[in-house]
Amino acid sequence: MPDDARRAAPHLRVWGRPRRAGPVRAGRAAGLATLGGVPTLYDVLQRARYLGPEDVEWLHLLVGDWQLVSDLGFSDLVLWVRVDDAESIDQSWVVATHVRPNTGPLVFFDDIVGSTAGPDRRILLETCVAQQQVIQGQGSR
Repeated sequence: MPDDARRAAPHLRVWGRPRRAGPVRAGRAAGLATLGGVPTLYDVLQRARYLGPEDVEWLHLLVGDWQLVSDLGFSDLVLWVRVDDAESIDQSWVVATHVRPNTGPLVFFDDIVGSTAGPDRRILLETCVAQQQVIQGQGSR
């Protein structure tokens, strides 16, 4: 990637290596810029205005080893983030990243990155945040 392109698009650099930039198209989720049609973690986190640069970097570090954790746990891992919703005063929950295990069955067959939580899942997520613990229920799958 040429130096002038790096300065023009600093968000395309992850872990010190430039990512290949594909065509930018509208994703499934409204308001998300995408690379190759799929919203990136960076794209979703830009909508979470309460997150500072240190928080965004920490989340990138957190999900960096998720593939190994997903494989060892035989489970999907999904990072939900509260984002500002342009259509309402409330905040909504959006999937920032999703990792599928290579070692077991999938929970989510479709690409859910950029998807917004429905009413049942939103209640479950809000309960988890309020109680600061894992909540199991019908809406957890």
